[in-house]
Amino acid sequence: QGCGLVLSVTEMREQELLRVAVTKQHRAQILDTFFRHAFAQILDIHKSDAGSLGPQSSGRTREALQCELTAAELAEALGLKPDSLFVDSMFSLADKDGNGYLSFQEFLDVIVIFMKGTPEEKSRLMFTMHDVDGNGFLSKKEFARMLRSFVEISNNCLSKTQTEEVIESMFREAGFTDK
Repeated sequence: QGCGLVLSVTEMREQELLRVAVTKQHRAQILDTFFRHAFAQILDIHKSDAGSLGPQSSGRTREALQCELTAAELAEALGLKPDSLFVDSMFSLADKDGNGYLSFQEFLDVIVIFMKGTPEEKSRLMFTMHDVDGNGFLSKKEFARMLRSFVEISNNCLSKTQTEEVIESMFREAGFTDK
């Protein structure tokens, strides 16, 4: 009542529904095309060398370049767990429009820095990824989160307890125990 939402229900035959549905296999093909073309642009690979997609290639390429990635799909592409702190930080930074998905351009804007950026650009990106409140400083909490994310992407060489002990030890040695 009074919210202005209208629900429209349309009857659709099963065949029509199946024709327009995106299966897991189809989504995998879309993502494969998305990543091949993204990395072809970043690495200056000629489009024809990014892989042939058959006679429907222009339509599939267009569909892939208009697709948007979920955080779980980004994690899988990076070989990380979907609940990884690194993925969460990278995804939040890259999702410029805040819609909860990464467009082709949003993905390119971040990944090109990781792959081709100068050490200063990469450092700035890593800092920005972890400066959650955007104040230009890393709080103790933000810094600890950044360190935890680094441990995660290094194949969890430390347990959670060991990670927390190392972080606390670093803060203690630096004189930041009460800050």
